Amino acid sequence: MRGLWLLAGSGITSRFVSLPPHEDPASLIMNGGERRWREEEAKALPLVDFLTEATIRGIDLTTPKGKAQAVRAILPGILSLESGVERDEEIRRIAQRLQVDEAVLRREARPPSGFRARERPHPEVGPPASLRHRLEISIIKALAEDPQFVARLAARDVDFSLPGANEVYREIAAGRDPMVLEVEEARRLWSRVQVEEGPKENPEDLLKAWDREGRRQRLRELKDNIRQKEQKGESVPLELLEEVQRLSREGSSA
Repeated sequence: MRGLWLLAGSGITSRFVSLPPHEDPASLIMNGGERRWREEEAKALPLVDFLTEATIRGIDLTTPKGKAQAVRAILPGILSLESGVERDEEIRRIAQRLQVDEAVLRREARPPSGFRARERPHPEVGPPASLRHRLEISIIKALAEDPQFVARLAARDVDFSLPGANEVYREIAAGRDPMVLEVEEARRLWSRVQVEEGPKENPEDLLKAWDREGRRQRLRELKDNIRQKEQKGESVPLELLEEVQRLSREGSSA
Protein backbone atom coordinates (compact mmCIF):
# COMPACT_ATOMS: atom_id res chain seq x y z
CA MET A 1 0.00 0.00 0.00
CA ARG A 2 2.80 2.43 0.82
CA GLY A 3 4.46 1.69 -2.49
CA LEU A 4 1.23 2.21 -4.40
CA TRP A 5 0.62 5.57 -2.72
CA LEU A 6 4.14 6.60 -3.78
CA LEU A 7 3.31 5.54 -7.33
CA ALA A 8 0.05 7.49 -7.20
CA GLY A 9 1.93 10.56 -5.94
CA SER A 10 4.61 10.37 -8.63
CA GLY A 11 2.46 11.94 -11.33
CA ILE A 12 2.32 8.73 -13.41
CA THR A 13 -1.20 7.93 -14.61
CA SER A 14 -2.01 4.44 -13.32
CA ARG A 15 -5.04 2.17 -13.11
CA PHE A 16 -5.62 -0.89 -10.94
CA VAL A 17 -7.06 -4.11 -12.38
CA SER A 18 -8.68 -6.42 -9.82
CA LEU A 19 -8.39 -10.00 -11.08
CA PRO A 20 -10.63 -12.92 -10.03
CA PRO A 21 -9.30 -15.13 -7.20
CA HIS A 22 -6.37 -17.40 -8.14
CA GLU A 23 -5.87 -15.64 -11.48
CA ASP A 24 -2.99 -13.66 -12.89
CA PRO A 25 -2.90 -11.96 -16.32
CA ALA A 26 -1.36 -15.01 -18.00
CA SER A 27 -3.85 -17.53 -16.60
CA LEU A 28 -6.76 -15.18 -17.32
CA ILE A 29 -5.80 -14.92 -21.00
CA MET A 30 -5.10 -18.65 -21.27
CA ASN A 31 -8.51 -19.54 -19.82
CA GLY A 32 -10.64 -16.86 -21.43
CA GLY A 33 -8.58 -15.36 -24.19
CA GLU A 34 -7.80 -11.73 -24.83
CA ARG A 35 -11.50 -10.89 -24.62
CA ARG A 36 -11.60 -11.89 -20.94
CA TRP A 37 -8.59 -9.71 -20.17
CA ARG A 38 -10.12 -6.75 -22.01
CA GLU A 39 -13.30 -7.12 -19.94
CA GLU A 40 -11.34 -6.92 -16.69
CA GLU A 41 -9.17 -4.10 -18.01
CA ALA A 42 -12.28 -2.08 -18.89
CA LYS A 43 -13.28 -2.21 -15.20
CA ALA A 44 -9.89 -0.96 -14.01
CA LEU A 45 -10.04 1.75 -11.34
CA PRO A 46 -7.83 4.83 -11.23
CA LEU A 47 -5.12 3.96 -8.71
CA VAL A 48 -6.19 6.64 -6.20
CA ASP A 49 -9.76 5.27 -6.25
CA PHE A 50 -8.50 1.78 -5.52
CA LEU A 51 -6.22 3.00 -2.73
CA THR A 52 -9.00 5.06 -1.17
CA GLU A 53 -11.38 2.09 -1.08
CA ALA A 54 -8.67 -0.27 0.18
CA THR A 55 -7.67 2.19 2.92
CA ILE A 56 -11.19 2.62 4.33
CA ARG A 57 -12.20 -1.02 3.94
CA GLY A 58 -13.36 -2.34 7.31
CA ILE A 59 -13.96 1.12 8.81
CA ASP A 60 -17.49 1.81 9.99
CA LEU A 61 -18.44 4.88 7.94
CA THR A 62 -21.86 5.21 9.58
CA THR A 63 -20.40 6.79 12.73
CA PRO A 64 -18.58 10.11 13.23
CA LYS A 65 -15.67 8.24 14.83
CA GLY A 66 -15.38 5.95 11.81
CA LYS A 67 -15.48 8.87 9.38
CA ALA A 68 -12.77 10.67 11.34
CA GLN A 69 -10.65 7.49 11.28
CA ALA A 70 -11.13 7.20 7.52
CA VAL A 71 -10.11 10.83 6.96
CA ARG A 72 -6.94 10.37 9.04
CA ALA A 73 -6.10 7.24 7.06
CA ILE A 74 -6.67 8.73 3.60
CA LEU A 75 -5.42 12.33 3.84
CA PRO A 76 -1.65 11.64 4.05
CA GLY A 77 -1.82 9.74 0.76
CA ILE A 78 -3.97 12.36 -0.95
CA LEU A 79 -1.69 15.20 0.20
CA SER A 80 1.31 13.37 -1.27
CA LEU A 81 -0.14 13.61 -4.79
CA GLU A 82 2.09 15.66 -7.09
CA SER A 83 -0.63 17.72 -8.77
CA GLY A 84 -2.42 20.41 -6.77
CA VAL A 85 -5.40 20.08 -9.11
CA GLU A 86 -5.55 16.34 -8.45
CA ARG A 87 -5.30 16.85 -4.68
CA ASP A 88 -8.13 19.37 -4.81
CA GLU A 89 -10.36 17.06 -6.86
CA GLU A 90 -9.66 14.01 -4.68
CA ILE A 91 -10.54 15.92 -1.52
CA ARG A 92 -13.87 16.86 -3.12
CA ARG A 93 -14.55 13.25 -4.08
CA ILE A 94 -13.57 11.90 -0.65
CA ALA A 95 -15.96 14.34 0.99
CA GLN A 96 -18.75 12.92 -1.17
CA ARG A 97 -17.65 9.32 -0.61
CA LEU A 98 -17.56 9.69 3.19
CA GLN A 99 -20.54 12.06 3.29
CA VAL A 100 -18.66 14.68 5.26
CA ASP A 101 -18.68 18.43 4.83
CA GLU A 102 -16.13 19.35 2.18
CA ALA A 103 -15.13 22.56 3.97
CA VAL A 104 -14.38 20.58 7.14
CA LEU A 105 -12.27 18.10 5.17
CA ARG A 106 -10.32 20.92 3.55
CA ARG A 107 -9.61 22.43 6.97
CA GLU A 108 -8.21 19.06 8.04
CA ALA A 109 -5.93 19.14 5.00
CA ARG A 110 -4.64 22.68 5.51
CA PRO A 111 -2.86 24.61 8.26
CA PRO A 112 -4.94 26.64 10.72
CA SER A 113 -6.21 30.00 9.46
CA GLY A 114 -3.87 31.81 11.87
CA PHE A 115 -0.92 30.80 9.72
CA ARG A 116 0.12 32.89 6.74
CA ALA A 117 1.80 31.17 3.83
CA ARG A 118 5.18 32.50 2.79
CA GLU A 119 5.15 34.73 -0.25
CA ARG A 120 8.03 32.99 -1.98
CA PRO A 121 7.27 29.83 -3.97
CA HIS A 122 8.14 26.51 -2.37
CA PRO A 123 9.76 23.72 -4.37
CA GLU A 124 7.86 20.43 -4.60
CA VAL A 125 9.17 17.56 -2.51
CA GLY A 126 9.70 14.85 -5.08
CA PRO A 127 11.71 11.63 -4.94
CA PRO A 128 14.91 12.17 -2.93
CA ALA A 129 17.72 13.12 -5.33
CA SER A 130 20.62 11.73 -3.32
CA LEU A 131 21.61 9.08 -0.81
CA ARG A 132 21.76 11.82 1.84
CA HIS A 133 18.13 12.76 1.15
CA ARG A 134 17.02 9.12 1.25
CA LEU A 135 18.74 8.72 4.61
CA GLU A 136 17.02 11.85 5.91
CA ILE A 137 13.63 10.46 4.90
CA SER A 138 14.42 7.29 6.87
CA ILE A 139 15.63 9.29 9.88
CA ILE A 140 12.44 11.37 9.98
CA LYS A 141 10.37 8.19 9.68
CA ALA A 142 12.31 6.72 12.63
CA LEU A 143 11.78 9.92 14.61
CA ALA A 144 8.03 9.68 14.08
CA GLU A 145 7.99 6.10 15.35
CA ASP A 146 10.48 6.26 18.23
CA PRO A 147 10.19 9.05 20.87
CA GLN A 148 13.47 7.91 22.46
CA PHE A 149 15.26 8.52 19.17
CA VAL A 150 13.94 12.11 19.23
CA ALA A 151 15.57 12.64 22.62
CA ARG A 152 18.88 11.19 21.43
CA LEU A 153 18.92 13.33 18.31
CA ALA A 154 18.17 16.47 20.34
CA ALA A 155 21.69 16.27 21.77
CA ARG A 156 23.19 16.64 18.29
CA ASP A 157 23.63 19.65 16.04
CA VAL A 158 21.06 18.62 13.43
CA ASP A 159 20.85 20.27 10.02
CA PHE A 160 18.91 18.38 7.36
CA SER A 161 19.49 19.19 3.69
CA LEU A 162 16.12 17.95 2.37
CA PRO A 163 13.69 20.89 1.89
CA GLY A 164 11.23 21.07 4.77
CA ALA A 165 13.03 18.45 6.86
CA ASN A 166 14.31 20.83 9.54
CA GLU A 167 10.82 22.23 10.09
CA VAL A 168 9.32 18.73 10.33
CA TYR A 169 12.03 17.66 12.80
CA ARG A 170 11.37 20.65 15.07
CA GLU A 171 7.62 19.91 15.14
CA ILE A 172 8.20 16.24 15.98
CA ALA A 173 10.70 17.18 18.70
CA ALA A 174 8.13 19.58 20.19
CA GLY A 175 5.40 16.92 20.14
CA ARG A 176 3.35 18.78 17.53
CA ASP A 177 1.77 17.61 14.29
CA PRO A 178 3.95 18.71 11.32
CA MET A 179 0.84 18.82 9.11
CA VAL A 180 -0.08 22.23 10.59
CA LEU A 181 3.18 23.83 9.45
CA GLU A 182 2.89 26.93 7.30
CA VAL A 183 5.70 25.72 5.02
CA GLU A 184 4.11 23.77 2.18
CA GLU A 185 7.24 21.77 1.36
CA ALA A 186 7.39 20.60 4.99
CA ARG A 187 3.75 19.48 4.92
CA ARG A 188 4.32 17.62 1.67
CA LEU A 189 7.43 15.96 3.08
CA TRP A 190 5.50 14.89 6.18
CA SER A 191 2.72 13.47 3.98
CA ARG A 192 5.35 11.49 2.06
CA VAL A 193 6.89 10.17 5.27
CA GLN A 194 3.48 8.87 6.37
CA VAL A 195 3.31 6.47 3.43
CA GLU A 196 7.01 5.51 3.32
CA GLU A 197 7.99 2.07 4.54
CA GLY A 198 9.82 2.19 7.87
CA PRO A 199 13.65 1.99 7.75
CA LYS A 200 15.20 -1.46 8.11
CA GLU A 201 18.30 -0.04 9.82
CA ASN A 202 18.31 0.91 13.48
CA PRO A 203 18.41 4.67 14.22
CA GLU A 204 22.05 4.72 15.30
CA ASP A 205 23.20 3.06 12.06
CA LEU A 206 21.09 5.57 10.10
CA LEU A 207 22.82 8.46 11.85
CA LYS A 208 26.28 7.01 11.18
CA ALA A 209 25.44 6.53 7.49
CA TRP A 210 24.03 10.07 7.35
CA ASP A 211 27.19 11.51 8.90
CA ARG A 212 29.38 9.56 6.46
CA GLU A 213 27.38 10.72 3.45
CA GLY A 214 27.44 14.31 4.73
CA ARG A 215 31.24 14.17 4.91
CA ARG A 216 31.47 12.66 1.42
CA GLN A 217 29.17 15.30 -0.03
CA ARG A 218 31.11 18.13 1.62
CA LEU A 219 34.39 16.58 0.39
CA ARG A 220 33.06 16.45 -3.17
CA GLU A 221 32.00 20.10 -2.96
CA LEU A 222 35.41 21.17 -1.64
CA LYS A 223 37.31 19.25 -4.31
CA ASP A 224 35.10 20.76 -7.03
CA ASN A 225 35.77 24.22 -5.57
CA ILE A 226 39.53 23.61 -5.53
CA ARG A 227 39.47 22.25 -9.10
CA GLN A 228 37.61 25.33 -10.34
CA LYS A 229 40.08 27.66 -8.66
CA GLU A 230 43.03 25.79 -10.15
CA GLN A 231 41.48 25.93 -13.64
CA LYS A 232 41.09 29.69 -13.28
CA GLY A 233 44.66 30.07 -12.06
CA GLU A 234 43.50 31.26 -8.63
CA SER A 235 45.28 30.40 -5.40
CA VAL A 236 43.61 27.79 -3.18
CA PRO A 237 43.06 29.02 0.41
CA LEU A 238 44.91 26.97 2.99
CA GLU A 239 41.74 26.41 5.03
CA LEU A 240 40.15 24.61 2.09
CA LEU A 241 43.08 22.22 1.83
CA GLU A 242 43.06 21.64 5.58
CA GLU A 243 39.32 20.86 5.56
CA VAL A 244 39.82 18.37 2.71
CA GLN A 245 42.55 16.66 4.71
CA ARG A 246 40.40 16.56 7.85
CA LEU A 247 37.37 15.12 6.08
CA SER A 248 39.56 12.57 4.29
CA ARG A 249 41.00 11.41 7.62
CA GLU A 250 37.56 11.19 9.22
CA GLY A 251 36.25 9.24 6.26
CA SER A 252 39.06 6.72 6.39
CA SER A 253 38.63 6.19 10.15
CA ALA A 254 34.80 5.91 10.07
